[in-house]
Amino acid sequence: MDGVDPGYGFDDVTESSELCRVLLSRREELASASGCLAGLQMMRAYSDLTDALIRRIFRVAAEEAEADSPAAVRKDMRNLTVAAVGGYGRREMSPFSDVDVTFIVSEEASDGVDLIVKKAFRILMDVLEAARLKVGYSYRRVDDVENLPLDTQTALIDARCITGSTALFGAFEARLREAIAPAAFVIGHIEARSHPGRMLSTPYAVEPNIKAGRGGLRDLHAARWIAQVAYGLTGDRIWDGLRARGVVLDSDIRAVESATEFIARTRNTLHLLAGRGLEVLSIERHDRLAVGMGFGTDDEPQAREFISTYYRHSQELWRIFHKVAEACLGRELEIEPGVVARSGGLHILDKGLLARDGAALIRLFQYAQSYKLQIHREADDLIMASAQDYKLTLEASRSFVDILSGPGAPSALRAMAELGVLQAIVPRFGELISLVPGDAAHQFTVGEHSLRAVESLDALFADHDDQFIDIFSRIQNLEVLFL
Repeated sequence: MDGVDPGYGFDDVTESSELCRVLLSRREELASASGCLAGLQMMRAYSDLTDALIRRIFRVAAEEAEADSPAAVRKDMRNLTVAAVGGYGRREMSPFSDVDVTFIVSEEASDGVDLIVKKAFRILMDVLEAARLKVGYSYRRVDDVENLPLDTQTALIDARCITGSTALFGAFEARLREAIAPAAFVIGHIEARSHPGRMLSTPYAVEPNIKAGRGGLRDLHAARWIAQVAYGLTGDRIWDGLRARGVVLDSDIRAVESATEFIARTRNTLHLLAGRGLEVLSIERHDRLAVGMGFGTDDEPQAREFISTYYRHSQELWRIFHKVAEACLGRELEIEPGVVARSGGLHILDKGLLARDGAALIRLFQYAQSYKLQIHREADDLIMASAQDYKLTLEASRSFVDILSGPGAPSALRAMAELGVLQAIVPRFGELISLVPGDAAHQFTVGEHSLRAVESLDALFADHDDQFIDIFSRIQNLEVLFL
């Protein structure tokens, strides 16, 4: 907002109740100005206001901690940074979005740092709970980035330094990007958008979810996330980078910008109308939303025109997400050093991997199962040669059990049998695969019959019959059943 001081009125304020009063006052001003602000402009204004609050809270906490332990705090200020994550990190805060922050500390963090974090967290919770805003909070060491769940990695990839040590934040960003496994990250997000629970598989839902639904903001976010990892792009240059690589056209970028602005305005308007963080465009709100978005008047709302415009923009985001996803899947995405995924296939670049690492042979099938990959024919040759004199290790045994207990186990077992690996790790199966049954009622060898039995078992999981559901709900060790 023009003319607003950089501190937003938080300067010299120390009490939680007064910080909350100033916050609510500034938020009311933003809400009143919503008709004059573009959608993304409003989101950034809420984010900037929250930044100012958190910087003041950090300063107050540091001053309180310094009074308790001056030497420790002065020494350790360089070992702490406060970062916005998720939508707040992207500066995409709608009026009632959650405030997601993480406190990042260095490996050398000590009691002084912990004291500041505890005080800052207490003040933050007091202020935001009084303001009826939800807080997402985490505490993370700069080296605590290995083997994080996909949703945590994703929130952190959007992290933005609010206050504290910028050098520490830069080191954290670099370590995070090194720790992300490209194949797991990219394929994981594409799978999540392809099968998002019970969500409808079209943008044309009667009551669309403007954040998580098909063609919602999450498609835009996912396209940006996977492009960052697959192409090594960062910052505000992602779409320019994709255009330079021939992935998107100028017209696609214009469509993204137009759709993002429209849906951002819609989300802001919905939050203000509902007075809370609502994401679903329910039918009963279409008229009021239409008027709030400038489609008609209170007496003659043009809800049909509004929702048609929404669908047009959401369809564009859905289309462009798929365009980016297809391009990212065509890249070489590292699974582990020497093993990559490309265009739905698993490729072994390190030809000496299987000879050097006894557990790698089974891991390959685990990767193919997890990421729904077809093992490439050149990899087939290496696997078959390695299976000739294979000795099962303890680590490989664990991977095999994981395969049996995971989705798609029958397909993985068949692939292992076709390349001679299942016969190597279960020698008895090597005899059964060519054993003809003693009666003429069977069409297949005992080994083939066993594989088909496992495939039939797996098919029953997709059956919605109540009896099957009840039976399978009581099976505690699926891997034992399959084995």
